[in-house]
Amino acid sequence: MSFLGLISAVGSNRVIGANNDLLWHLPDDFKFFKRITKERVVIMGRKTYDSMGEALINRYNFVLSRQKDFKLDDARCFSDYEECLGHASLIDETPFVIGGQHIYEQYLNKATHLFITKVDFEKEGDAYFPEFDTNEFKLIASKFHEADEKHAHSFTFQIWEREGAFITEGVQSFLKQQIESL
Repeated sequence: MSFLGLISAVGSNRVIGANNDLLWHLPDDFKFFKRITKERVVIMGRKTYDSMGEALINRYNFVLSRQKDFKLDDARCFSDYEECLGHASLIDETPFVIGGQHIYEQYLNKATHLFITKVDFEKEGDAYFPEFDTNEFKLIASKFHEADEKHAHSFTFQIWEREGAFITEGVQSFLKQQIESL
């Protein structure tokens, strides 16, 4: 199984958003996301793309849509999950899925790594991160961040690795760099 990372900020009740928007503003989480996904393939659903309004800079943006003829000027579009992942793997040894709920659900069984920002926050939303079996993944890094003047909620950066995941030297180097940067 090749590397596939899922990255998300997740509330205590697994909430990730409401009305196609985030429920919190955590500048250090944005920095974490930006650092990890920079110059990577990022795979997202059309609603996630729409919520951003444009492709993320310094990334290869892949957008999944049920519409087979869906096109964007600033992103590659796919209607097939396997085809999208196949193209992502040709470009990048460490591609990431960045949302939303349905896209996470489709790729969770293929994920080798989960980069989760666990936010100490609980509110109902309309998008949730899928449950994953902590017996299938081991926590390989974690760092707590207190709430402060810039962060209304405390949170913990977590990196999970699927048991038995095949790790190439390139992926190992990437992971080591991310862990050291926590």
